[in-house]
Amino acid sequence: MKRIAAVVWVAACTYHNPKPQYAQPQPMQQPPAQQHAVATRPAPPVQSKVQEPAPPPKPADEPLPVPIDQDMPKQSVTTDAKLELGAETTITLDARSDIYSAGDKKADVTRQGVMPSTITLAKGGGIISFPKVSGKAACVEAAGTDADGGDCAGGDTDLLPAGKLSGIKHHQRTMFLVGVFLGAKLPAKAPATLDFSAEATGTKFAKLEPVLGQVFYIGDGKPGDPPGDTHDFVVPKGATRLCLGYADGFGFQGTPGAYGDNKGGLSVTVLQRK
Repeated sequence: MKRIAAVVWVAACTYHNPKPQYAQPQPMQQPPAQQHAVATRPAPPVQSKVQEPAPPPKPADEPLPVPIDQDMPKQSVTTDAKLELGAETTITLDARSDIYSAGDKKADVTRQGVMPSTITLAKGGGIISFPKVSGKAACVEAAGTDADGGDCAGGDTDLLPAGKLSGIKHHQRTMFLVGVFLGAKLPAKAPATLDFSAEATGTKFAKLEPVLGQVFYIGDGKPGDPPGDTHDFVVPKGATRLCLGYADGFGFQGTPGAYGDNKGGLSVTVLQRK
């Protein structure tokens, strides 16, 4: 009986005094892991395709000073000039300009040409050069060649002296620009003939010393090596004039002549200096 009463008493105590409820411990929150910045390589800049600039247009061909595709006028288009030291002077040269009429009052009618250009020299200037020579000349119906000459009628020049002026030779070219120095009078007799063939004097000389009355090769005025240089022509003692023209003949052989069928011409810039 006592045992039953004790059990009832314990139960009543438990009912009126319940077991305390404790808060359940919460698991500890881990701090969020620190995010480390990841270094990234910047993307290369996008390169836009660079368009290459268009090449500059080619310069237009310089107009010929005297056309070679037209009949030549009856009157000569050759001009004369007077030089001043250190100053460039430009003349026009008719392709019919007969160098062998230099020093005469009028062109020899039998050679069918016109008078050469006569350039009065300045005093005290010992060197002549030709900074610029442009244009073309043609013999018969050829396409024309520049002042250096070409292969018209076979491309072989071998002309005899005429009067008191020398002949001239160049076995690889014809129709090239030539010159001759004169004094107050023509020389007593024709001097020696100069040969400008490749196997002789050639055309790449730096300096030439012709004598009075000696016809010499000028071409475009430049030896071509190195580019940009000019031939230097030494003015002979007693020279007062320089005449420019062409050395022509039948087939460019023997006696000078046959100027009448030439067409075109040149613009020639001349410089005299000490």
